[in-house]
Amino acid sequence: MSQLILRQTSGETGFGVGVVTDLAGQPVFHIAGDFGRIGDKLILTDQSQHPLAEIEQTAIGILPKFILKANGQEVGSFGLSLQFREILYISHTNWLVFGNTFSHNYNIARMSGILAQARAGEANRIKIEISAEEHTTALVLIVAFLERWQATHAMFGAQFRKITASDDQVLALPTSMHN
Repeated sequence: MSQLILRQTSGETGFGVGVVTDLAGQPVFHIAGDFGRIGDKLILTDQSQHPLAEIEQTAIGILPKFILKANGQEVGSFGLSLQFREILYISHTNWLVFGNTFSHNYNIARMSGILAQARAGEANRIKIEISAEEHTTALVLIVAFLERWQATHAMFGAQFRKITASDDQVLALPTSMHN
């Protein structure tokens, strides 16, 4: 079992970059990219910037869809909703992700057992324990993706609340939506 630490930047410091270290603090992987448009990618690379895994967005909207690739090969796909908090199924791998993006706790499993666990750590870091080391890059990238998804949508929600509450502005709903 290997243990890694994920640290991603926040919106104020250049959202879209992350580093994964071992427990001694030595960099193991880098994560860069974004999502929001078709074709956008989140890419996990080694220290030499060689891509090892990626998640590519294939659809947008309320139910965006993504493809998971490892070593250049598609290994699975999944869809999300804006309210992901409970479970995510990654097709072709038969992996289930149970978790809560607000508490930063995830379990990635298949029928034979737990593949990885991620837990909130100190100083906005996520500790990831990998039990299926042959899938390390994909598992780490899934956790990084979910953390980025939560941060992006938390920022969107805060911006929306700020817009609707500022200057006594109220967003009016069409009359047909009031009933």
